[in-house]
Amino acid sequence: TDRVTTQFFPNQDSPGQGLPEEVRITTHKNQDPAGGRTSRVDVALEKTLGWQMKLNTNGKKTYTAGSSQTRQARRDSLEEIQKDRRRTNTHLIFDLGLNALTNRGSGAPDLRTLGSRYVNLGLNVAPRLGGPKSPLYLVFGPEFAFNNYMLEGNNKWVSQNGTTSVVPETNGRQYQKTKLATSTLTVPLMFQLNFREKDAHTGRSRDGFRVGAGGFVGYRLGSWTKLKYFEDGNTFKDKNYGSYNLTDWQYGLQGVVGYRSLTFFAKYNLNELFRDGQGPKAQTVSFGVRFFGN
Repeated sequence: TDRVTTQFFPNQDSPGQGLPEEVRITTHKNQDPAGGRTSRVDVALEKTLGWQMKLNTNGKKTYTAGSSQTRQARRDSLEEIQKDRRRTNTHLIFDLGLNALTNRGSGAPDLRTLGSRYVNLGLNVAPRLGGPKSPLYLVFGPEFAFNNYMLEGNNKWVSQNGTTSVVPETNGRQYQKTKLATSTLTVPLMFQLNFREKDAHTGRSRDGFRVGAGGFVGYRLGSWTKLKYFEDGNTFKDKNYGSYNLTDWQYGLQGVVGYRSLTFFAKYNLNELFRDGQGPKAQTVSFGVRFFGN
């Protein structure tokens, strides 16, 4: 049997074009028992995935696609390639964390740590910057943030004569909870590096290390105070809406860092929490865990 094999590696010659890893062409010349010689050409595309075509001298073609496991492996591989090279990713995000006050001036209150929660829901759009395999993305999209500032002690938020302050309860009422809350529409703008890695067991690509940094702008949509207390054996919840002299426009810095399915976030408001001279001097820091939407 005379056999000549030629191999090509299109993806190595032209990377990033979605070409096959390997193309192998084999020409066979066999001695026919009835006399004469016959020829056959075998073409193998992606040898490891089992796709083959055989062409005999009589023009008959034979295709071999491999086992069902092989075909599924090929489909999975193509899906991973498409995911790795996708130009734009879109994610729903859900952040849960805590608020703290920093750069505190006179009159800034002490917050109850676990009660001062931060919740954020949003839609992040992340177009890739650079080539098909670039890990760099620009992240932006609308987010709705809810900040809670729960007070320590038997104190309450009060807005009087154009000024917001924290005062102790003097009527003997004992508060279970007393907080100031805000809702804000924000838009982040971050540069983020998303690296992918291969699973040691399956060989498939998956999310790896990620890190991002940038800023955000936003506008306060609403604000309110909430008091919870017992009186005469009954539970009361008083909720009052108002501006409470809070700053309307929000802006600051933010960042994320994560690995695989775990991501942490942090946000620092450069704006003051209250308007100048109309409330305690302080800025907000929020931090926590992103539960989905890496």
